[in-house]
Amino acid sequence: TWDLPTSTCVDTRSTSHSLLSLTALPSLSLLAAGTSARHIALIDPRTSATTVSAMTLRGHTNAVVCLAADPESSYGLVSGSHDGTCRIWDVRSSRSEKGGRVGESLYVVERESLKGEGRKVGGEGVKVFGVVWDKDVGIVSGGEDKRVQVNRGKGILAEKAV
Repeated sequence: TWDLPTSTCVDTRSTSHSLLSLTALPSLSLLAAGTSARHIALIDPRTSATTVSAMTLRGHTNAVVCLAADPESSYGLVSGSHDGTCRIWDVRSSRSEKGGRVGESLYVVERESLKGEGRKVGGEGVKVFGVVWDKDVGIVSGGEDKRVQVNRGKGILAEKAV
């Protein structure tokens, strides 16, 4: 945590893996961090938090290099990876394991340039480098295949009724 008026670091949270991407989930008071270890760590940045990682999202087979929050749901997240996929997550969908809370993706979006070729080892030639989840346009990703891919993203996750 950085104090802007005094330009001083107030708090630091350390993880066990290099962080390659970061996005805020403000209504949940969490940060989603894509790692070099092929998972997403949901980090609680509040100084009162007793643990750094509130949950781990698993499923990618290569580094998670980009993240974007669902513009219509507080619980939705899309990730892009060097494995050539974007994965859609609902952070409410999780289970307990020995190491803590773990979630798995609801949907996997592969690069259209892969159609008919089968999955590439390590995402070779189809790595995803950036992803945005826009309310009107949808899930937009760009990658090593030199293409901008647009997938429908509206209404994928419904807000849970209170």
